[in-house]
Amino acid sequence: MNTTTFTPPPPAPVISPPADAPVGTGPAALTSWRFRRARVQDADAVIELVMLIDLHLHPSETAAAVAPLRRMLAEDQTSNGSLSHGGNHMLVAEGTDGSLVGVAHCGPAAWMFDDDIVKPFMRRKVLERVASVNHIAVRGDHRGQDIATNLLARTEHDLRAAGYAALTLRHDRHLTRFYQAAGYTSGPTLGLHLPPVGLITESARGWRYAVKPLTEQVTFTTMRGTRALTGILPG
Repeated sequence: MNTTTFTPPPPAPVISPPADAPVGTGPAALTSWRFRRARVQDADAVIELVMLIDLHLHPSETAAAVAPLRRMLAEDQTSNGSLSHGGNHMLVAEGTDGSLVGVAHCGPAAWMFDDDIVKPFMRRKVLERVASVNHIAVRGDHRGQDIATNLLARTEHDLRAAGYAALTLRHDRHLTRFYQAAGYTSGPTLGLHLPPVGLITESARGWRYAVKPLTEQVTFTTMRGTRALTGILPG
């Protein structure tokens, strides 16, 4: 669905929700699947799931695009035994046989490290308040069972609890209805009002951007003809 190149962020609020509690009310949450934080031993299965995503790349370029994520997983094996910490949060959907059928990885988006979009002096605040769903994937033979919906809902719950104010992502056009049904506002341009700079925008050919406030303080406004989130940062 959505992918960006991962760049390690500075320290951010640690996300430490209950590791294995399911969320949602669909059958996928209540009977067939367990939704939990990813563990280091899940690394190979996670990479396989991410490779299912249409990255808008030539097949020969796919391995290189996934390499940063693979490095991140390898580095995490020397940390605290969890792939969910700091500014990154990864959840998996596990079947009754122990196989992984879905994954959602949330963390910083590449645009957050672009000095032309987010000025260096405000980067830390943005990283602490705005998160991006960088990957979400479900195996083809398990789709249509609310797995992606529950992964997304659990991700939102965990990030809200960790103090994040908004969740963003980019997606293919055919997924617009899916994200709208989940409460996201989707459009061709990502717009954020970040004082004192003002309006910042991000767009990319072939992608749409979906955003969702995680707190009541974050609302939508229109600036220079662009629909944007405001209330993310104080000031």
